[in-house]
Amino acid sequence: MFLLIFAVIIAVPLIEIYFVVKIGSVVGIIPTIALLFVISVFGSRVVKQQGLRVWRKFNEQVSSGHVPSRELIEGVCLLVAGALLVAPGFFTDALGLLLLLPPFRLVVVKIVGARTTNKVQVVRATYDRPVVDIKEHRGDATGNANGELGQ
Repeated sequence: MFLLIFAVIIAVPLIEIYFVVKIGSVVGIIPTIALLFVISVFGSRVVKQQGLRVWRKFNEQVSSGHVPSRELIEGVCLLVAGALLVAPGFFTDALGLLLLLPPFRLVVVKIVGARTTNKVQVVRATYDRPVVDIKEHRGDATGNANGELGQ
């Protein structure tokens, strides 16, 4: 795992530099920088829109009493997509844009869901005792309104 992380830390910046130099040599430095900026702005707007949609679905699942596992995975995908789109570079922008596509996220949800299905245990608990509202109950723990010990 350490080698994989190390390889990513070394490889991603090299790939980014390669693409920026190649695209910059074809279209020029100003258009390249402008393109990176436009992709970041566009991507952040799409991340916000998709994030709000996933948030609504998450709330619907919770309200109906279901575990919002798919929505959680999609939310993480959108978080990663936003981080990738903010990072300057065409390679990370391409990966971020891929994560913005709902069909691609569905594939990620299925892969992650399949790997975590047997590792997650859902526990549901109920409480059937009366709940004391602290705002209405002004007494101490003994039930006396004046806070005095029972006499």
